[in-house]
Amino acid sequence: MAETYSFVPSKVGIMGFSAGGHLATATSVLRSEKEEENPDFSALVYPVTTLAPENRKWLEETLFHRAMTAEEQRQYALVDNVTAATPPAFLLHAYDDDVVPISESIVFAEALTAVGQDVEMHFFAKGGHGFGPGRPEDGTDQWLGLLADWIKRQ
Repeated sequence: MAETYSFVPSKVGIMGFSAGGHLATATSVLRSEKEEENPDFSALVYPVTTLAPENRKWLEETLFHRAMTAEEQRQYALVDNVTAATPPAFLLHAYDDDVVPISESIVFAEALTAVGQDVEMHFFAKGGHGFGPGRPEDGTDQWLGLLADWIKRQ
């Protein structure tokens, strides 16, 4: 497949925004036994990385449709499961995000740093939640270039 689509198989990452950032974080932290199935880096945009009470409630209501077991709670406390095997991450967030607190990115970056993993973070003063590819009026449109440069360095 790599030859057909002209990509380097050891340079495949995962990216997610908000709840998709939670999924991308889970994919990065909860490693497959098959190494080729694991991402080599992640780009996490206003991601959910902890099992804060509101995050647990969301998971129970929208994913599990029941109360989570103790083992599921341990597993989905993603930031607590970061290891040296967790791939490098690019994190992006806005300070005025009123849906996912910026602390979700900060604690994940701290966990990566604690295990010696590479992390790059960019925080915007304004942008709110869901700024997608960004807007010139609040400066969030800069992040795609920052991500592309970071990926090239991986």
